[in-house]
Amino acid sequence: MSPPGLFSGPFALLAKSMDFRIQRHKVLSADIANADTPNFKAFDVMVKQSLERAQQPTDGLKLVTTHDNHLSADTDDDARPAVAFLPPKPYAFRTDGNTVDVDREMGSLAQNQLMFNVSVRMISNEFKRLKDVIQGGSK
Repeated sequence: MSPPGLFSGPFALLAKSMDFRIQRHKVLSADIANADTPNFKAFDVMVKQSLERAQQPTDGLKLVTTHDNHLSADTDDDARPAVAFLPPKPYAFRTDGNTVDVDREMGSLAQNQLMFNVSVRMISNEFKRLKDVIQGGSK
Protein backbone atom coordinates (compact mmCIF):
# COMPACT_ATOMS: atom_id res chain seq x y z
CA MET A 1 0.00 0.00 0.00
CA SER A 2 1.39 3.41 -0.89
CA PRO A 3 1.96 6.15 1.70
CA PRO A 4 -0.70 8.85 2.02
CA GLY A 5 -0.38 11.60 -0.51
CA LEU A 6 -2.17 13.66 -3.10
CA PHE A 7 -3.44 10.66 -5.06
CA SER A 8 -4.39 8.46 -2.13
CA GLY A 9 -7.85 8.25 -0.64
CA PRO A 10 -10.58 8.73 -3.26
CA PHE A 11 -8.15 8.59 -6.19
CA ALA A 12 -6.64 5.30 -5.10
CA LEU A 13 -10.01 3.73 -4.32
CA LEU A 14 -11.55 4.84 -7.62
CA ALA A 15 -8.51 3.66 -9.59
CA LYS A 16 -8.66 0.27 -7.87
CA SER A 17 -12.41 0.10 -8.56
CA MET A 18 -11.80 0.77 -12.24
CA ASP A 19 -9.10 -1.93 -12.35
CA PHE A 20 -11.46 -4.46 -10.77
CA ARG A 21 -14.26 -3.48 -13.17
CA ILE A 22 -11.93 -4.04 -16.12
CA GLN A 23 -11.05 -7.48 -14.77
CA ARG A 24 -14.73 -8.27 -14.25
CA HIS A 25 -15.49 -7.23 -17.83
CA LYS A 26 -12.86 -9.67 -19.10
CA VAL A 27 -14.26 -12.50 -16.95
CA LEU A 28 -17.86 -11.87 -17.97
CA SER A 29 -16.87 -11.66 -21.63
CA ALA A 30 -15.05 -14.98 -21.33
CA ASP A 31 -18.14 -16.53 -19.74
CA ILE A 32 -20.32 -15.32 -22.61
CA ALA A 33 -17.80 -16.50 -25.19
CA ASN A 34 -17.87 -19.98 -23.64
CA ALA A 35 -21.65 -20.24 -23.37
CA ASP A 36 -21.65 -23.25 -25.72
CA THR A 37 -18.54 -24.96 -24.32
CA PRO A 38 -19.43 -28.26 -22.62
CA ASN A 39 -18.58 -28.42 -18.89
CA PHE A 40 -17.51 -24.74 -18.78
CA LYS A 41 -18.14 -23.26 -15.34
CA ALA A 42 -19.12 -19.60 -15.15
CA PHE A 43 -17.29 -17.37 -12.70
CA ASP A 44 -17.37 -13.75 -11.65
CA VAL A 45 -15.16 -11.11 -10.05
CA MET A 46 -16.40 -9.98 -6.66
CA VAL A 47 -15.68 -6.26 -6.95
CA LYS A 48 -17.25 -5.19 -3.65
CA GLN A 49 -15.38 -7.81 -1.62
CA SER A 50 -12.14 -7.02 -3.46
CA LEU A 51 -12.46 -3.30 -2.68
CA GLU A 52 -13.20 -4.06 0.97
CA ARG A 53 -10.12 -6.29 1.13
CA ALA A 54 -8.00 -3.59 -0.54
CA GLN A 55 -9.07 -1.02 2.08
CA GLN A 56 -8.10 -3.17 5.06
CA PRO A 57 -4.84 -2.15 6.70
CA THR A 58 -1.96 -4.54 6.18
CA ASP A 59 0.12 -5.90 9.05
CA GLY A 60 3.33 -4.77 7.39
CA LEU A 61 4.73 -8.25 6.70
CA LYS A 62 6.37 -8.55 3.31
CA LEU A 63 7.78 -11.49 1.40
CA VAL A 64 11.53 -11.51 0.97
CA THR A 65 13.53 -13.41 -1.63
CA THR A 66 16.61 -15.20 -0.38
CA HIS A 67 17.84 -16.51 -3.73
CA ASP A 68 18.04 -15.05 -7.25
CA ASN A 69 15.89 -17.87 -8.65
CA HIS A 70 12.98 -17.17 -6.29
CA LEU A 71 9.84 -15.56 -7.64
CA SER A 72 9.52 -11.84 -7.09
CA ALA A 73 8.18 -10.81 -3.70
CA ASP A 74 6.72 -7.63 -5.18
CA THR A 75 3.22 -9.05 -5.54
CA ASP A 76 0.39 -6.78 -4.55
CA ASP A 77 -2.46 -8.89 -3.13
CA ASP A 78 -4.72 -5.83 -3.25
CA ALA A 79 -4.34 -5.72 -7.04
CA ARG A 80 -5.82 -9.20 -7.49
CA PRO A 81 -9.61 -9.25 -7.39
CA ALA A 82 -11.56 -11.99 -5.65
CA VAL A 83 -12.94 -14.48 -8.18
CA ALA A 84 -15.78 -16.87 -7.42
CA PHE A 85 -17.44 -19.65 -9.36
CA LEU A 86 -21.12 -19.06 -9.96
CA PRO A 87 -23.27 -21.98 -8.85
CA PRO A 88 -25.66 -23.32 -11.47
CA LYS A 89 -29.26 -22.25 -11.10
CA PRO A 90 -31.48 -25.00 -9.70
CA TYR A 91 -33.79 -24.78 -12.69
CA ALA A 92 -30.99 -25.01 -15.28
CA PHE A 93 -31.95 -27.39 -18.07
CA ARG A 94 -28.52 -27.80 -19.63
CA THR A 95 -27.25 -31.33 -19.82
CA ASP A 96 -23.74 -30.51 -21.05
CA GLY A 97 -22.47 -29.32 -17.64
CA ASN A 98 -22.12 -25.69 -18.72
CA THR A 99 -23.25 -23.21 -16.02
CA VAL A 100 -23.26 -20.03 -18.12
CA ASP A 101 -26.57 -18.17 -18.09
CA VAL A 102 -26.19 -15.75 -21.00
CA ASP A 103 -29.02 -13.49 -19.79
CA ARG A 104 -27.48 -13.18 -16.32
CA GLU A 105 -24.03 -12.58 -17.81
CA MET A 106 -25.29 -9.89 -20.19
CA GLY A 107 -27.10 -8.17 -17.33
CA SER A 108 -23.97 -8.32 -15.19
CA LEU A 109 -21.93 -6.96 -18.08
CA ALA A 110 -24.29 -3.99 -18.50
CA GLN A 111 -24.28 -3.30 -14.75
CA ASN A 112 -20.48 -3.52 -14.66
CA GLN A 113 -20.22 -1.05 -17.56
CA LEU A 114 -22.49 1.42 -15.75
CA MET A 115 -20.46 1.13 -12.55
CA PHE A 116 -17.22 1.61 -14.50
CA ASN A 117 -18.68 4.77 -16.08
CA VAL A 118 -19.66 6.03 -12.61
CA SER A 119 -16.09 5.47 -11.39
CA VAL A 120 -14.70 7.32 -14.42
CA ARG A 121 -17.05 10.24 -13.83
CA MET A 122 -16.18 10.39 -10.14
CA ILE A 123 -12.43 10.39 -10.75
CA SER A 124 -12.91 13.00 -13.46
CA ASN A 125 -14.73 15.19 -10.92
CA GLU A 126 -11.86 14.71 -8.46
CA PHE A 127 -9.40 15.92 -11.10
CA LYS A 128 -11.63 18.91 -11.91
CA ARG A 129 -11.67 19.85 -8.22
CA LEU A 130 -7.91 19.52 -8.06
CA LYS A 131 -7.58 21.72 -11.14
CA ASP A 132 -9.85 24.35 -9.54
CA VAL A 133 -7.70 24.34 -6.41
CA ILE A 134 -4.53 24.76 -8.46
CA GLN A 135 -6.01 27.63 -10.47
CA GLY A 136 -7.29 29.34 -7.34
CA GLY A 137 -10.96 28.70 -8.00
CA SER A 138 -11.37 32.00 -9.88
CA LYS A 139 -11.42 30.60 -13.41
